[in-house]
Amino acid sequence: GTAYYQLGRYDQAISMFQKALSLDQNFTSARLGLALAYLRAREFTKAIAESTAAHLANRKDPYALGQLGYTFAVSGNEPKAPRP
Repeated sequence: GTAYYQLGRYDQAISMFQKALSLDQNFTSARLGLALAYLRAREFTKAIAESTAAHLANRKDPYALGQLGYTFAVSGNEPKAPRP
């Protein structure tokens, strides 16, 4: 999924990240990649859902928290962004 994401082929990146998650629901990197791909595809509700799931699964991971805040900000939901 990462290669497609870097090429700007977000639909294909989404598909690959989803496939990875179908094999392992706890694959945090795939979930965060999926969230970013959704964000770039302007599917904000899905991006927020995936970022939230990654953060809830890894509450001590500063990257997951940062990406959640970034997702809220880019989607225009800054007041809902979590506080540390």
